Amino acid sequence: MMSADEILPPIRFCWAGSTSVPAGSTYGPYTTDRWEFIWCLEGSAEVESGDDRFTFTVGSAQLTPPGVCNSYRWTKEARSSYGYAIFTLDADPGWVRFRPGLAGDIVPHLLDHVLWLDSVRPAGWDAASTAALGYAIVAFATGHSATQLDRDLEMPDALIRSLAALRDRWDDASDTPLALDDLARAAGVSREHLSRLYQRYTGMGPMAAIRTLRLARASELLSHTNLGVAEIARAVGFANEFHFSRAFRALAGQSPSSFRRDPDARVDLSVALRRLNTQLPPI
Repeated sequence: MMSADEILPPIRFCWAGSTSVPAGSTYGPYTTDRWEFIWCLEGSAEVESGDDRFTFTVGSAQLTPPGVCNSYRWTKEARSSYGYAIFTLDADPGWVRFRPGLAGDIVPHLLDHVLWLDSVRPAGWDAASTAALGYAIVAFATGHSATQLDRDLEMPDALIRSLAALRDRWDDASDTPLALDDLARAAGVSREHLSRLYQRYTGMGPMAAIRTLRLARASELLSHTNLGVAEIARAVGFANEFHFSRAFRALAGQSPSSFRRDPDARVDLSVALRRLNTQLPPI
């Protein structure tokens, strides 16, 4: 496993702050002498940064290396404000320079935390600011900045309808598993078409995919509740504990009881199955 030092860029945090400007204000042109990470807190601006032109809106962030000429024309409609974090770095990794605000983006929250650390300066604030800023830069540069799994917009409607049937069955606390005919009927497609959709989307048939999701749900119940194994078996649609335990061992490599005692045990779903799982209610 990589350490934080191997993941985070070797930056040296200098300072952070925020500025509120009157409507219609301008700033620049000026040339950066250090790295700047700037994010819009309210209002908007038209920005020229080197050869780039973009509109700065709430949640947008800009990452600029030294030696770049910047200028800002803030909206005339209302006051605007922005935060900034200044740091140094020996080389230019070629990071992306601008990203618009995205719903659920962690970057502005990490940068707000850098502001707080630099303002309050609790014990260890300097190292914490460097780490938080480093994580913000990595999330910004890679685009891996979401705070929750989005529903997959490309997921076929028939799959979503079949999972809704499974969700309803769980909500009813029924221990009768859904058959392929039940899933196809709920999805509004033929058995053959539903099977093709699951195979294309998950790499397995519908019954195998649903069974894996049921067992993954069981693993969560084993790890995070005091329910007995028989109760968990019923909760995820197995008629008896014996069949549940056998199926669980085949997936997890250990019995439900051993899994519960193992603090490191987990069932690791594929990305496709994790996306399917977002359609199901939390435990």
